[in-house]
Amino acid sequence: MKSLSPLVALIIAVSITITVAIFVSSWYLSLVQSETGKAKKNTNIECAYATINVDEVVYSPSTNEMKIRIRASGTVPVEIEKITVVNESYVQVFENGKDFTLPILEPGDVNYVILKNLIPNVVEVDITPKGCELNTVYVKRDFFVIS
Repeated sequence: MKSLSPLVALIIAVSITITVAIFVSSWYLSLVQSETGKAKKNTNIECAYATINVDEVVYSPSTNEMKIRIRASGTVPVEIEKITVVNESYVQVFENGKDFTLPILEPGDVNYVILKNLIPNVVEVDITPKGCELNTVYVKRDFFVIS
């Protein structure tokens, strides 16, 4: 009988250890899946290849118009979501499909966007690809062609 008691205690201890390990591992697996899902929502691997260049910005302060030459320089198609125009005290947002129309650009494609009724004294233009905010191109007034 004396040798049976340590055996029972060992079996109970192992059972408790296995049960705790199952609970901890299932919690950890759930946590990893949740964090992986969040990471997939916040990053898009295609964004690394969906890049754009702004070849030219022609700004006409007298008419408050701007002509922007955009080139898809990456290896995957890219859609422009919005163009943001900034002056010293105001931000004006132009949305694709609402304020201007620009098709999805295939790699190497070049297209022009004409913006009208701009705020005065524009100092910066930001062009944002859809779903890839980190690829936004910022163009300062120093690079504008003033007409």
